Order: sequence, then structure tokens, then C-alpha cells
Amino acid sequence: MGYLARFPEARGYALEVYAAKGLAGRLHAAFVQQVLTAFAAAGYFVEAQEEKVVDGEVRTKYLLKEGLGRLALLLVVLKGEELVYAFSSSNDTNHDISCLC
Repeated sequence: MGYLARFPEARGYALEVYAAKGLAGRLHAAFVQQVLTAFAAAGYFVEAQEEKVVDGEVRTKYLLKEGLGRLALLLVVLKGEELVYAFSSSNDTNHDISCLC
């Protein structure tokens, strides 16, 4: 969970975390697209996206929202050939999302 500690706003979400390395890590764009497509099929669409590069590490946050106001979060950390991504949806519509945008 060390990588995800870089996203303090993820507190309050029950994250599912996955990691890939080597060839699988180099396919990071496909992994991210697959997760975003699955969320879209469930009615969640990207509301905001933020990317930062810190010490050669690319950190990307996606905030997704569905019609009833429920939120989902996708976090991606890419460093070299290492990929860590985590996602979760929330039934709570009261998350403070001001720090996500």
C-alpha cells in the first residue's frame, strides 16, 4: 500500500489494488483503459483527471461519477516498468472531492 499512501484523498474508499511488473507493466495504458471501460459500462464516467510526475513516478487520479451522484476513484502509479493501480466505488455521495480535481 506504500504507493497508494501518495493519495491521501483515497481515505474512505475500500480500494482493490493490483500490481504489474515487466511486460505487464509496460501494458499500463491497456489496464487503465480496461478499468475505465468497465466503469463506463456500469454508468460511471470520468468527471476529473489529474496527473503529476514526482521523481520519475507518474501518479494519475481519475474521479468518476454516475447519474445518482455516487463516486468512484481510480488511482494509477507508474514508475519504470512497475504499475500499481487501485479502484473503488462508493455508495456515499458526500465524499469531499475538492482535493481530487
